Parts: sequence; C-alpha cells; structure tokens
Amino acid sequence: ADDEPDDEPAIPPVSPETPPAYNVNPSPATHPQPTTPQPTPTLPSTATEAD
Repeated sequence: ADDEPDDEPAIPPVSPETPPAYNVNPSPATHPQPTTPQPTPTLPSTATEAD
C-alpha cells in the first residue's frame, strides 16, 4: 500500500507538517534553551552536585 503513490493521504499530512517543522527549526533554538535549563532543575541530585 505504501508503494502506491495514490496512498498519498498519509504523505500529505506528513509532508506539510515536515517542511514547516524544518523551517521553524531556526525558532527551535529557543525551545532547546528552555529545555536544557529545565532538565537541570528537574534533577535535584544533578542540579545540587552541579552547583
């Protein structure tokens, strides 16, 4: 079924979402930042030792 190009129904939803995601990658720079600091506080043991 995946070999059939007519089965694009699954491809269209993924294609549109994939391109925007990559284009928004530049913005992710902001996401990674908050994500990195958060993990540290999340781990009290690591955060305490790191400090």
